[in-house]
Order: sequence, then structure tokens, then C-alpha cells
Amino acid sequence: MATRACPRCSAPHVGDITDPLARCAWCGTLLASDAWPADAMVARAHLDPRRARLAVTRKIAQAGRTWTAEQAHLVYYPFAVTGNPRRPYRPLTDLPPSLAGGWRPSGTDLLREDEAHSEKDMPAFVLTAARVPIRDPLPPQTSVVRYPFFRVALRSEGRDSAAWCDAVDGQVVLPEDLLLEDLRVEDRNLTRQAWIAGAIGAGGGLLLPFPFSLIPSTVAGIVLWRKAAT
Repeated sequence: MATRACPRCSAPHVGDITDPLARCAWCGTLLASDAWPADAMVARAHLDPRRARLAVTRKIAQAGRTWTAEQAHLVYYPFAVTGNPRRPYRPLTDLPPSLAGGWRPSGTDLLREDEAHSEKDMPAFVLTAARVPIRDPLPPQTSVVRYPFFRVALRSEGRDSAAWCDAVDGQVVLPEDLLLEDLRVEDRNLTRQAWIAGAIGAGGGLLLPFPFSLIPSTVAGIVLWRKAAT
């Protein structure tokens, strides 16, 4: 593997860093490089880490899960501006699976890099943000935008995961493992409802005289039909 140098202290590290949150073992600086065109733009972040955690917490509560939102780190991913209102940005690197499948970009105000605030005016979470380098070939005469996301760490009963929060509009994208867990819970609930409905129908048919026994049997049939249709 190739050996590269830390951009701050020049300490060597081995391999191509794909984790945007990887840090130098010597000085702790982020190792993701800033391989960006000179005329790149940046999307203005409207959320801070606290608001990103709150947005993720609300989304998890709506899903009925017990995951806890913890630290939030700002990460910039590179996109090409397409000019297509339905798909305004095209990623110039591999996105995390949950972002690639669940994120829907919205309109936002873009700033030129040289129009952004000076470092002394920037909050600490922006100064320490990771910038994922461009991987894909850049088409000619294409604008590049640096788009901000918060990677919010999640924990539940010894398990670790992460959600993503759009730092511009607050859109939350939950991880795939948590979504799959929701589907498994929903399937178990439907199965339980079907068994209850079947028991009601069977009990009503045995205990009640005709035609009153048709009522619980009909209810059980409706529940079983809805389960089969989903």
C-alpha cells in the first residue's frame, strides 16, 4: 500500500483513507484530503450538531425505536451541479448506502468558497469538518458543490450504527439496519394480530349460535385478508 503524509504534521499513514472521519494517530487531524477545484461552491449549513441530534432523535421516536443519538460530526461530500431540478446534484464519490438510497436533495443557497466566512467567524464544528475527496472524473465546465451532512452516531443495547442528517434542510436518513428492524417488528405485529383474529373467529363460532357467530368470524377474515394483501 502507498504511504501518505498527514496534511498537518507530515506523519506517515498507510493506505488510501476512505473513512472521512479517520484521524492522524499522531496529531489527531482529519486525514480526508481537500482535492477540490479552485472555483468549488459550498452549500450553507443551517443546522448545528445539537439540532442534528434532535432531528435524528425525533425521527427515531416516530419509528418507535430505542436507539440513542450521540455525537454528530459534519462531513462534506462532493457533488456536480446538474441543472436538473429533479436531480440537482450528482455525487462525485461513493456515498454511504443509506444516503445513496434515501437522501432527496432540496434547493439551497450556494456560496463560492472565497465568499464563505473567514475562519475566525466559523464555528468549531465547521472548522473540524471532514471533506471527502472527489473520486469520479469531473465533467468539463461543471460546477462542484461541497454539501454538508451530519453523521450522527447511534447506540442501542451494545449495538452501534449511524444516521445521516442533511445540514441544510434537516432531512434525516436512518440506517438500513434500523429500517429492516422496523419491518421485522411490523411483521411480528401483523402475525400477532392474525392469530388474535383467528382465535376470536374460532371462539365465536363455537360459543355463539348462528347467525351471531358470523360477526367474529367476519372480523377474523377481514384481518387475515389484510395481512395477506400487505
